[in-house]
Amino acid sequence: MKFKFLIGFLALLISSISLMAVDTYKIEDLYAKNTMLDGKIISVKGKVVKISSAIMGKDWIHVQDDSKTPKKNKVIFTSKIGSANVTIGDTVTAKGTLKAKVDIGAGYFYDVLVEDSTFTK
Repeated sequence: MKFKFLIGFLALLISSISLMAVDTYKIEDLYAKNTMLDGKIISVKGKVVKISSAIMGKDWIHVQDDSKTPKKNKVIFTSKIGSANVTIGDTVTAKGTLKAKVDIGAGYFYDVLVEDSTFTK
């Protein structure tokens, strides 16, 4: 009886861990799958190429990877002002919630925008 309980507990533990795992994508794949990934937490490994601070109450961090698709190798991650702790040139793993087809007005439209982001070096 204890053995069956242990097996059941381990199966539940393993499935819970896999639910917490975040998939890491190439940036070009975010663009290709943007509607499918809308609202999901994703991760990207790349280089910080631009930072725009304190715009609309957020920091906007541009991350680029080695994706081969022109104009689809860079994505913007937003985070709370001052929380990103990254500089231009850093190689990071960026994680956040993907939003597809975001129109923030004034002509700014994003096929992919990643919000509430965190960064690790």
